[in-house]
Amino acid sequence: MVKTFVYKVRDQLGRAYAGEIRADTKEAVVQRLRENGYIVTKVEAKTATPTVSETFSGLMPVNARDLSVMCRQFAAMINAGLPLLKSLSILAEQTSKPRLRTALADITREVEAGSSLWGAFTKYPAIFPPLMMAMIRAGETGGILAEVLNRLAKHFEKEYELKEKIKTATGYPFVVSLFALAALAVMIIFVIPAFADMLNSLNIEPPLPTRVLMAGSTLLKKYFLIVLLALALAVAALARYLRSPQGKKDLDRVILRIPVVKEVVRKIATARLTRTLGTLLGSGVPVMQALEVAEETSGNSAIIKGLARAKDSIREGEGLAGPLKATEVFYPMVIQMITVGEETGNLDSMLKKVADFYEKEAKYTLDNFSTLVEPLLIGFLGVVVGGMIISFLWPLLKIYESVKNI
Repeated sequence: MVKTFVYKVRDQLGRAYAGEIRADTKEAVVQRLRENGYIVTKVEAKTATPTVSETFSGLMPVNARDLSVMCRQFAAMINAGLPLLKSLSILAEQTSKPRLRTALADITREVEAGSSLWGAFTKYPAIFPPLMMAMIRAGETGGILAEVLNRLAKHFEKEYELKEKIKTATGYPFVVSLFALAALAVMIIFVIPAFADMLNSLNIEPPLPTRVLMAGSTLLKKYFLIVLLALALAVAALARYLRSPQGKKDLDRVILRIPVVKEVVRKIATARLTRTLGTLLGSGVPVMQALEVAEETSGNSAIIKGLARAKDSIREGEGLAGPLKATEVFYPMVIQMITVGEETGNLDSMLKKVADFYEKEAKYTLDNFSTLVEPLLIGFLGVVVGGMIISFLWPLLKIYESVKNI
């Protein structure tokens, strides 16, 4: 039975290391550590119940930044002349993400048992993307693993920066909208009923806007669970549909018709695809395999369709530019630069230049998007809050007039 063991070791220079490793027995752990050149000082089975923080950290996904750091460290150790197994073992010890640590420990065992490096990585598709596995295979086959890992590190760094920019641009509108909906719900459920009771006690007929709010409040309070269940079912049904092939196509089609969002999506899609293809081709991955990996990682139905056509086009001896132009996602400049790259034989470097340019353009567009959305949100909140204030003030003015006339 495989167990988790906690160990402490020292290397030949006396530096101390600690970590966890999975094995059948304590003796197997000691033997493995000694084979990697360590002096074992302590090995014991891990039996303690995981803390809350450990439980949550185990659920945290491995992001592009984690992969970038891992690839950078891996490349540095290989360039320093460390054996592959020892490099993998050190990576497993040093990483802070439990999921990544477990995967690297298992990969170390697979390689130790005779598996190829890329073959061991393919057993964890939920952690390591197809791009990484294809490039590791090319680097391992061509004897340029360290160079490929450095390219992967740079690729993941760019990907992480772009994702963080998207989160920053969309986070503010999301939070503001959430607070607005929460405030609206509180007013409808708690404030309006109390206000309605006051009007009824004074025998005052409320105006139409106030009556609409009061009716909505009564309906929501009376059928709150039913409304909540209906909303949950509607969201679940929509999410299920959007995960289906047809749903993804429809969503991509709708997104590419929204004026401001369309430009953001086009630039991000262009940067991501050209970066992926340029990195793969520059690392020696064959064109057909590079297109298959790009197809898996693109996430856009129009691009997937274009890349499928591109594979057929290349099989027939034609180029990449024509099928990508037919998608109507990419800008004319992108198609022209790909055409020039194919004609001059520098497609990989041309694709990287395109990726650098459109990553900057995407960040600039996202900044403009945030600047545009902010006043729209303020206007929306002003209309909602202003409408509710008017609905409250109108009856109060009637009360004031009736008291004044007395």
